[in-house]
Amino acid sequence: RSWSPGNLESKNGTLSLSVAKSGYKTLVMQRDRLQASLLDVLSSRYSHSVDVVFNTECASVALNGEGVTIGMRATQFTPKNLTDPLERMRSSTTIVGNVEKRQVDLVVGADGGRSAVCDFMETESSGKIQVKRFEDENKRVYKTITLDPPDSEPRNLSYGVRTEQELIIESLPTHQDKQIAVLLFRPDDQRVLSIKTEAQAKAFFTEFFPMLVAYIREESYSFFASQAVSLLPVFKHCGATLHLSNSTVLVGDSIHAVKPYFGLGANSALEDTIVLRRALDASPAARA
Repeated sequence: RSWSPGNLESKNGTLSLSVAKSGYKTLVMQRDRLQASLLDVLSSRYSHSVDVVFNTECASVALNGEGVTIGMRATQFTPKNLTDPLERMRSSTTIVGNVEKRQVDLVVGADGGRSAVCDFMETESSGKIQVKRFEDENKRVYKTITLDPPDSEPRNLSYGVRTEQELIIESLPTHQDKQIAVLLFRPDDQRVLSIKTEAQAKAFFTEFFPMLVAYIREESYSFFASQAVSLLPVFKHCGATLHLSNSTVLVGDSIHAVKPYFGLGANSALEDTIVLRRALDASPAARA
């Protein structure tokens, strides 16, 4: 279901639009459920060889004759709803421990668009690994809000709203009743940044997204008001070599960060793991 300027119909005093069917099927899985499923596989099948550590970031990577030494340090993330999203990110992550170094055989850099592993490999590769960082000429940040469609609404719909005021909402269906809608807006948009209370949040959605108000519960407005602003990934592309020796390799957003639109980044990362597995299977004699 999509709403856009000049494409609205009025029905009984409300905004509505007929449902358009696409020629393809989309299977949707929420990010937290995907993460939980992957964690379950690691815990149930590979606990003998895989340690899962939370609230930790990569601090250093160093190649040596025995493999690679990775430095890790504990962090504590405390969201702060500051006006400047970049300042919020810097203020929200706090180092709470010293760097702990571990000797390992293989490091897979899957640490996102701001990958510390990628930065190290770019420096140490003597030009073999080249990273192209793209300036974002259409900057957006985002906040989320829960949509709870009525029972009469089909459960296989995605929702998209584009306004003339440069505000965009995108939401995908799930197997559960609720949806998580993403509100995209300019980093300096005070109409969103100034929202501090449940009443202000409700007034905002009533003014700019009246077609969704019936889908939003009161408690969702309160959560939206207190929620910190989130940043989109840094856009970049890495190539043509994606590994150093047989001890470090890159996958996912660390080599091709894209906008989080319809799961493109996650699907690309899953394809990367297939390619990596094939490469490892083809080189059984190598340490990696």
